[in-house]
Amino acid sequence: MRIVALPVFLALLGALCTACAGDDDASKSVSDRLEEVIPVTVAPLKKVRVQDPYLLSGVFTTDNERYLSFKLGGVINRVMVREGDAFTKGQLLATLDETEIRSQVQMAKIAWEKAGRDVERVRNLYRDSVATLEQFQNAGSAQALAEEQYQTALFNSRFSSITAPAGGFVLRKLADVGQVVGPGNPIFLVNDVAGNTAWVLKVSVSDLQWQSLSKGLIGRILLEDGSEIDARLIRKSAFVDPMSGTLSVEFKPLQIPSALLASGMFGKITVMPNSGRDAYRIPSSALIDLDRQSGFVFVTIDRKKVQKLSITIAGFDKEGMWTDWAFPPGAFLVTQGGPYLKDGAAIRVNP
Repeated sequence: MRIVALPVFLALLGALCTACAGDDDASKSVSDRLEEVIPVTVAPLKKVRVQDPYLLSGVFTTDNERYLSFKLGGVINRVMVREGDAFTKGQLLATLDETEIRSQVQMAKIAWEKAGRDVERVRNLYRDSVATLEQFQNAGSAQALAEEQYQTALFNSRFSSITAPAGGFVLRKLADVGQVVGPGNPIFLVNDVAGNTAWVLKVSVSDLQWQSLSKGLIGRILLEDGSEIDARLIRKSAFVDPMSGTLSVEFKPLQIPSALLASGMFGKITVMPNSGRDAYRIPSSALIDLDRQSGFVFVTIDRKKVQKLSITIAGFDKEGMWTDWAFPPGAFLVTQGGPYLKDGAAIRVNP
């Protein structure tokens, strides 16, 4: 029994020594990993002036939109255009029934002719000393009044029809044949267009955007068909829309667009404001786990350990992105090596 037990005891002793040596190696490996220093590249965080382009949207309209109406009241007997129709300058758009209007002109003419005969009769009586000077002067005044009334009736009769003051399109037709309309009641809402050069893109903007945009700025309009045209800011509204709470600006295309425009058509425009703002530039390599307008970066102050920060992205452009985040004073941004780091990790800055 003693001879058999001795080899077994020696085998167990060897296995125990091997296990102890393995535990020492594992302990040293864990310690090495805890003290591992990761090489990184850093850059100082400095604010620079950046310009954030505005991507705005609006609808197309024209410089001149107007309501067309009759000067006289009456019954509409003809309407020659429909909504969406194009028309040219001087084209006849609608007319009134002229029966009553002709009668008014004829009555005014008869009154004027009678006043003329009265003047002749009183003049002859005045020469014969039968009528007084006052009666002669009153007859002359009545004739002048009748003539003015006749001229007024003739003038009004010329506005018993609606003629296009300029070329354009019918946006809305507000009355039709057979309706009785009063003087000045709107019949058409039209826009004036001369070779598509009168079109403007009307855009709603915030107070800050309105202040940073000035007349003369050039933007680029993107149409729904994918074509792009340059446009100049020509007008800034001086009041806030009570419905939307926004201000508005208008951009006029610098050239005739290839696509046919229509009032109310949607359009987008990108424009660079006059003034920029101070922000920190963040290269794409420094940003970890980007999610819409936020992401993570690593910074270091002592260049030995890093701190993980969640920041908000203020904007993007061709050079990358920027943020208004308040970083610790004197901090350095980790631009290379971020995916291998964790909060509080030790680093070695590459030269």
